Amino acid sequence: MAEKRNELTRVQLPAIIHLTRLGFKYFGKISEDSAGTIFDCVKADRQKRLDEAVDKIRKKYGNKIIQLAVVHKEPKLKELDIKGEHVIHPYSFFRHD
Repeated sequence: MAEKRNELTRVQLPAIIHLTRLGFKYFGKISEDSAGTIFDCVKADRQKRLDEAVDKIRKKYGNKIIQLAVVHKEPKLKELDIKGEHVIHPYSFFRHD
């Protein structure tokens, strides 16, 4: 007899396996008493506000005004301006017909 395949085996489990291979952590079903220990809403909100503030500062003063600590440790990374040098050319830019 063939095994019965439902949404759990067809969709959920393969998705969980794929996401864990990409580096995500799987906590399973979160109960009410452990809800604040695994995902901290206050910390996530603070991180979001910090990211928005850093984006505003970089937009106003340039991308190099606030940098990660690793950039100061590696001299080669200091010279890069990833956002400033990132240009997307339209397809017609490369055509010479």
